[in-house]
Amino acid sequence: MAHLNSTIIAHANQSSMNRFLSSNIDTDLMFMKTLENINSVEDDGILAIDDIIKKTGKNIEAAGWIFDHSTGRTVWGIQFATSVLSGRYGIYPISAEVYMIKESLDDENEYRSKIDIQKGVIEKCFTDGLNFSTVTDDA
Repeated sequence: MAHLNSTIIAHANQSSMNRFLSSNIDTDLMFMKTLENINSVEDDGILAIDDIIKKTGKNIEAAGWIFDHSTGRTVWGIQFATSVLSGRYGIYPISAEVYMIKESLDDENEYRSKIDIQKGVIEKCFTDGLNFSTVTDDA
């Protein structure tokens, strides 16, 4: 959140960004406006998808024991399925969704794998008109 907030010109305190993102906003409209802004600068790009682990305190919602492939061990943290567009003029955040393990959900029917989340992002970017020609992911 701190990095996202720091990328905004004349940014305010990080808590303002937190309040904004946790408010009742129209995320579909916000996504469309984001793609419009990116497309006004970039006519092509690479859509990079990945999952990252953020280590965090024990009392934060969605935190749990997850396998960190970069360290080869289980760690306490939150796992995000993320995507960015890397273009000629910059790198633009597209999405970051918390991955929840099936056992942590009240309704197991709400479960989506990281691959399902990432496939959904690719489809949404394609359907909503993001200018990209390549998709990359890690193994």
